[in-house]
Amino acid sequence: MRSRLICLVFVQFAFFFSLSTQLFALSEQAQEDLATLKKIPANYLTFGTVCEEVAKMRYEKEYSQEQYDVLGGIEYRDRNRVLGELDVVVFERSSNEAILIAEVKCWDDPEKALDKAKEQLNRFEQAVSGRKIRDMYLTDGEQKHFEVGQFDQQLRTDTVTYDGAESAGFDRSIGLSMDDVKELRQELLKCQASGKCPSPRNAGGQRPQWLDSGIVEE
Repeated sequence: MRSRLICLVFVQFAFFFSLSTQLFALSEQAQEDLATLKKIPANYLTFGTVCEEVAKMRYEKEYSQEQYDVLGGIEYRDRNRVLGELDVVVFERSSNEAILIAEVKCWDDPEKALDKAKEQLNRFEQAVSGRKIRDMYLTDGEQKHFEVGQFDQQLRTDTVTYDGAESAGFDRSIGLSMDDVKELRQELLKCQASGKCPSPRNAGGQRPQWLDSGIVEE
């Protein structure tokens, strides 16, 4: 009886260990991405940051660094307030003009996410055509500003999401599942909390104070 009980306990332990491994194991692509993301001092408290950074990485692979600059997080504003933010922008170096802007959304509800992405792209187009923009700049702390004239030519616009959600009508996927995105975020938050990974407020790798404020969901 005792041996049967021990055997049963062992089987249950093996089952739950196997299940937990399956639930939290990163895909091969996600593991590659994690190594790169650990070097980027981004605020991963905001859920969408992981998807935006990965999307930027995908475009960087597609567009040669000799000919293009791929930037993320460009805010635009009028005289009084921020109007919006561009998740990813590709600039042609020879002309210094934007050729592509992408809106990235990784939500549990893909349909609502797509509607929001299209709304934000449309808002930017209207702001440009209506000459409402007075300033455009990177949000990562780098003192880099842009002119509205850099967005005058016909732009390609992409909507980007995670694997499985592009069926809602998105233009492309980042090549990761939602489970991958969630697990990547947790790994990155733990790495920043331990001081092993850089954060926006302290690129030297020390634990930032904002990590103690809790997790922010977008």
